[in-house]
Amino acid sequence: MDLVKYNQGVMIMKGKLITLTVLMIIGSNISSIFAYGGAKNTNLSGGMLLFFVPLMLGIVYLANKDETN
Repeated sequence: MDLVKYNQGVMIMKGKLITLTVLMIIGSNISSIFAYGGAKNTNLSGGMLLFFVPLMLGIVYLANKDETN
């Protein structure tokens, strides 16, 4: 029983660490993200990157979460 609680605590800490890392990367590159005008063949602006990248990471996280349970 204690091992299960320990493993849950480890998984929560890993999730928080990943979230913190992603937020730090986005925060440190915020000016360059807003300066990004999009690739030549797309309309994806820097503001949209701030929306879509965390959305895609969230989808991948939820998919992996379902696979591990």
